[in-house]
Amino acid sequence: GYGKDVYYRLKGNFKINWRSFLFGVATRSLEAIRQSSSDSRNEQSGIKALIFDDTTIEKTGYKIEGVSRVWNHVVGRSVLGYQLLVMGYFDGTFFIPLDFSFHREKGKNKKNRFGLKPKHYRGQRKKLRAKSSSGAQRKKELDEKKTSMAVKMIKRAVAKGIDADYILTDSWFTCWELVKTALDNKLIYVGMFSKVKTKLHFQGKPMTYKV
Repeated sequence: GYGKDVYYRLKGNFKINWRSFLFGVATRSLEAIRQSSSDSRNEQSGIKALIFDDTTIEKTGYKIEGVSRVWNHVVGRSVLGYQLLVMGYFDGTFFIPLDFSFHREKGKNKKNRFGLKPKHYRGQRKKLRAKSSSGAQRKKELDEKKTSMAVKMIKRAVAKGIDADYILTDSWFTCWELVKTALDNKLIYVGMFSKVKTKLHFQGKPMTYKV
């Protein structure tokens, strides 16, 4: 008996902790999957991984809060929108999103903050929120590094009892910070390094990525 405005008010409520809500839905879903008769096939596969990836969310309005110009590697140019980082759980059959964060890019031109003309940046919507609220935390995450957010996501997943063995990323995410976080939490990190000249030490010998 309620209308669509109820949903809009719910979505716009900065006090709601959407991260905890998503984790709650995900953990209940995982429990239901494990109890289902088809789950025996998943248990035999032995695959339990936390997968990270990012994607571009395009927008059309400059007044949207926190929007910026972000690089879209698929089309090879910058677009107006956000970068969405997602951590999902994969058990060999099912993929379930566990956590996410939105990010903006500062841009290289200091005169045009976040790749926007000054009039567009000044005209953005700004909403007052309590500093301790979930909404304020989300806004703060816009300017955090995606690799740093990935580290926090891994730690939250482990703390909430998510049973995984692997961390899987592409080469963009691979860095010592993420590798160390995986090792500290008894997880196996699977991810390629970009072809750089960084010297690594393996079995007491200095090596490059190539040799």
